[in-house]
Amino acid sequence: MEKPPAPATIGSDLNLIRSEIETVEKPEADDLADLLSVERFPEWRARFFKDIHTGKPYETPLHQHAWFAVMAGLAQKQAIPEWALAFFDRYQHSIPDDINDKITSGEYLISWVNLGPPRHGKTDLAIHGETNLICANRNMRIIHCAGIVGTSSQAVNNVKNVLEFDETMIEAYGQFHDDAVKPWADGEFTVAGRAGIAKAPTMAAIGLGGNPLSKDADLIVIDDPQSLDAALSQAQTLRDYKFLTTQLMTRREPHTALIGFGSFQPSPTGDLWWELKQHVEDLSEGRHVVVLTEVKAHNYDWCNPEDPEHTRCLLWPTIRPFWFLQAQRAALGDADYESIYNQEPRHGQISYFRNEIVRGDFEQPVWDGDPSRPSPDPESKGILDIRRSFGQIPSCCGRKVLVGMGFDPAAGESKDASETALAVVGGCSMCDRRYLIETWAAKQSPEKHPETIGDFARLTHPSKVKVEINAYQKALARDPRLLKIAQEVGFVLDEWMTDDRKNDPMLGIPVLSRHMESGKFSVPYSFQQDREKAEPFLRALLRWPKKPNDRPMALWLADLAVSELIELSRHITSDRMPGWNRLSRHIKSTVVKVPLSV
Repeated sequence: MEKPPAPATIGSDLNLIRSEIETVEKPEADDLADLLSVERFPEWRARFFKDIHTGKPYETPLHQHAWFAVMAGLAQKQAIPEWALAFFDRYQHSIPDDINDKITSGEYLISWVNLGPPRHGKTDLAIHGETNLICANRNMRIIHCAGIVGTSSQAVNNVKNVLEFDETMIEAYGQFHDDAVKPWADGEFTVAGRAGIAKAPTMAAIGLGGNPLSKDADLIVIDDPQSLDAALSQAQTLRDYKFLTTQLMTRREPHTALIGFGSFQPSPTGDLWWELKQHVEDLSEGRHVVVLTEVKAHNYDWCNPEDPEHTRCLLWPTIRPFWFLQAQRAALGDADYESIYNQEPRHGQISYFRNEIVRGDFEQPVWDGDPSRPSPDPESKGILDIRRSFGQIPSCCGRKVLVGMGFDPAAGESKDASETALAVVGGCSMCDRRYLIETWAAKQSPEKHPETIGDFARLTHPSKVKVEINAYQKALARDPRLLKIAQEVGFVLDEWMTDDRKNDPMLGIPVLSRHMESGKFSVPYSFQQDREKAEPFLRALLRWPKKPNDRPMALWLADLAVSELIELSRHITSDRMPGWNRLSRHIKSTVVKVPLSV
């Protein structure tokens, strides 16, 4: 050029260049709306969220994409894509074949819980997914529950901060914050641009045990609601489960869906999700559908010997590689690692009644006839006694055993009813052995319970009968028919209120395993009919603490009755009643001492 360009020319050229760049980089409104679709969620997420550690766009692996597909489908009443359902088919789940028909019909209450390993993006996925749903529909109403209110409020505030301060998000989807609508508070906010007047906020935080009754919602999101301390308390777990089922699941509008995210806690008695897992079929009645999916951090079935880094069998190999998981295993130990990272609950792994003991032969030791010494301890540790049949009252250490009965009642004969169970146990006051005399279990109407107890009592003549009295069962222990039978047979009727002690290793059902481990528990196993009758009882022991557990419960009650009888028989009393020295000489010579333990 012969002379430099004028400043005005330079300015106009720069403006033209800027406009061309903005035209290229700024997506059209239609594209921004399409970016909110389920299929493009990874792309949308990478555009608006950055990994705080690397500064790179947020990665969305397949499992997180499938979780969001479920969240969006439940909230928007749209079918879950087939690829997402195919992902869950690779793992354990309870997804009905017609789940999409149920979702799109809008006539089913659906509760869907996704269990997966920690540090695999569940919380971030929930927060980012909630943000996406609000951007797609400003009328969306979400309740977020993450255990305590403080943690729930933090999650809600994360969504609020993005919508209020993220300039990229605001430029793409418009202003969300307007104090003229309603000032935004901690743990709750309402976005601008909603259609009509809705009293419920866009998002609100609650905690377990909070009050959701006055809060309307289109979606309830539950994220890791239970701490380890709470899971270690069975009483607290049952309270949390009751809140989940009676408050969150039942206090919903017909269109309100519930989605949960979490991991199993390594609790010996089971955590909230374990309790839910045991009741999925019970809760899925009528128009209520409960789905539970379980995803492993490392699926050993997919391991390839030629892949030392395990990239094909890990859930998120780019962020949670093999070395990371092995480090977690070293810190946690195998049992806790499998429970937390691979959804193998600790509760389901515990086996107090070992197979080699339950299936082993019982050795009846030979008593030497000395009444001051008990029978020697056996060498074998099994419980199957081939010398004894059901119904027989055995002798031990030269005397008849003390007999107690346990009865665990249940109501109903339907297929969903719990079993009623009965056990009769004999105990030796000298060597402390236990002998199963009778066992029975069936689904039975409550009006038949007294007859059942009476039939077995007349056969085995127990000295004490323990009856569980939880819930309606208190009426059974006070039934006039049962009281008459107790008077007729001659047993003491004892009411028992079950609490957390039944699972206590020092006080509850696990105590029975001590008798077995020491070779001091006998199950009749003589003839074929004895073996057929014993088999359901043996399976119940091996399965415990998994449900159903009515037979071990009845056995524990019977053992408690026997223990009390043995304790009573060991009380030391004087040889003669007070005042015997004032008796005449001929009466003193006829005093008889009676052993009460016989």
